Amino acid sequence: MTVSEDIEASVHPDNSDISATHHSAMFSFKLLTTSPQAVTTGARLGQLITRAGKIQTPNFIAPSSRGVVPHLSQDNLRDHTKIPGVYVATEDFIEKPLPSIFDQPELSQHNNNTSDPATVPAGRLRAFTSHPTTSFQLLAPRRCPPVPAPATNTDHSIGILTSVGFRTLEVNDYHKMISHLAPDAAVGIVDIPAHAPGKARREKMVERVESWFGALLRVRNGSGEAGGAGRAPVPILAPVLPVDAEIQRLYFDFLEENEEKIAGLAVYDDQVAMDLPEGLQSMVRVLMRDCGTPQKVLEAVERGTDLFTAVFPNEATDAGIALDFCFPVENSKTGQDEPVYTKDTQQVIVGAVRKQLGWNFWDNERYQTDLKPLAEGCECYACKKHHRAFVAHLLNAKEMTAWVLLQIHNMHVVERFFEGVRGSIEKGTFEQDCEVFKRVYEDEMPNKTGEGPRLRGYQFKTTAGPRKNAKVFGKFTRPGGDRTEKLGEADLPPDMGTVKMEDIGFAEKKV
Repeated sequence: MTVSEDIEASVHPDNSDISATHHSAMFSFKLLTTSPQAVTTGARLGQLITRAGKIQTPNFIAPSSRGVVPHLSQDNLRDHTKIPGVYVATEDFIEKPLPSIFDQPELSQHNNNTSDPATVPAGRLRAFTSHPTTSFQLLAPRRCPPVPAPATNTDHSIGILTSVGFRTLEVNDYHKMISHLAPDAAVGIVDIPAHAPGKARREKMVERVESWFGALLRVRNGSGEAGGAGRAPVPILAPVLPVDAEIQRLYFDFLEENEEKIAGLAVYDDQVAMDLPEGLQSMVRVLMRDCGTPQKVLEAVERGTDLFTAVFPNEATDAGIALDFCFPVENSKTGQDEPVYTKDTQQVIVGAVRKQLGWNFWDNERYQTDLKPLAEGCECYACKKHHRAFVAHLLNAKEMTAWVLLQIHNMHVVERFFEGVRGSIEKGTFEQDCEVFKRVYEDEMPNKTGEGPRLRGYQFKTTAGPRKNAKVFGKFTRPGGDRTEKLGEADLPPDMGTVKMEDIGFAEKKV
């Protein structure tokens, strides 16, 4: 059965309604007044109002696997982090006919931005993932970052990777899934090939995305398959392709003409976003790629990015790295207690060794007796309740609790980082603070030396390479001895029933 048949069998047209406007009460974005100095850098403060609540921007949402943030159960996510939302990929849920996510009952929730006691449908996506109603959920076709699919995209479908292998997702089916799952917001489907596209291919990408997004808008306006009543509208983000803005000029004109129907922009290259037409400038911009380091995040903020899909904290956790950086930079020292930056004088010590962005706890000899918190001055649960030696021990013992504690800590560091970014923009010192940060901290994450937890399917690549996970079981015959000989010498089990064995009796051991 194809994905198209799966969805057709489970999605009911009478429940379809994905109408939304840019100024909908369920989703709106407002730019806040900033200092003239902050405006000249492109960085901006904003407030994103969603059905789940208000999100101060710049900010981030956490990528998820089947709706779960890696290493964090839903209660740990709620109790020990302040992550405002999660990024959910459609390809996580359509691995089999009649996926279970489509059978979820509808839940009701209050609109967290109004005092109206009336409830609205919360959607099957929230019912399946069990996230609280205060957690923003963004639905997209593919994961971030996506695993390249070997099949090329067509005019009507894209290649995806499910837990059982590669498949294709029909564009119209994804549009139906948006209405059926009812997330807080959804990203329009996009055509991005696995390889670097040529000129003709780039033009084809733009043509397809405009056609697909136009079809989505027609469904949204009720001229297609929409028509269900009583469902909360689903805001739609228009994709902005990672190609030159000039090639997308006609597409941008199309988006401007439909500005009132678009909730925001899903940007795949923040540099292209700087050339957006004026009519699209005030929309929320969600960056659909991982920045990799906090320095790259700051550069994207300078270009006007409002919301990030932050993957690098997850990658640091998998690698056994505890992040340790802050913005703006406080009085800072390296691991050798050498001063790097003094806030009072606002001077970076010339010639000082730059500070690491985190600590690799796979180095058990270094940390096995270190009773300090994971990061000095950190107030997260992991740092207040545990110490470096304990986490290093857990990692070397391959205990899952190690990655749970690291993930709680790393998410807290990133939360504080974005709080500092917003405060710096508000004060008008963002440009100077960025310069100090780049001079104090190293440009790259610490080297990854540990094995980490076993890789999940979405972390694999389609390119050839060494085995990602170590073999758990080996062949029975190994170098150093043929085990088959031992097997041949072993006594065979008796070829008789239990009744006959009881009649014959068993040998007794003499003491």
